[in-house]
Amino acid sequence: MIRSRRVSPFLSRICGDGIPMALLVTADGEILGSHVEEENPIALEPSDVGALVTEVAADYLQLGKELQRLDNKTIKSSNGLLPCLIVEMNEGYWVGIAGAGSNCYVVAIAEPAVPQGFLKERLLAVSQYVKESFSQIEGGP
Repeated sequence: MIRSRRVSPFLSRICGDGIPMALLVTADGEILGSHVEEENPIALEPSDVGALVTEVAADYLQLGKELQRLDNKTIKSSNGLLPCLIVEMNEGYWVGIAGAGSNCYVVAIAEPAVPQGFLKERLLAVSQYVKESFSQIEGGP
């Protein structure tokens, strides 16, 4: 279980090695927690990122559902969650979004030199833990 005062230190596990910012965001764009490294070259505040990220994630989820309806034979397993999405922003920065349950995302912003696989692994590790913690609250497996 993640306590609210431990969200920021928990998100700090994603940061470092070219990843200066990590967020825990609801599907509505509200920020549940954030961690920003002291040396942050990105001129964005966590509040600026939340709504934008959820809009992008919602669009990709909707697109995935529409594609699944078109081709049910190819896409057989879908639980409606976004495993991981990495999008390139202006100036080459990366935004990584990983589903952490039915209604929230773990988000990280990375510098251009950070390998996408590295970003993805950090996001998936933390999002899995968040998903398990929230399932305890929701009472599901």
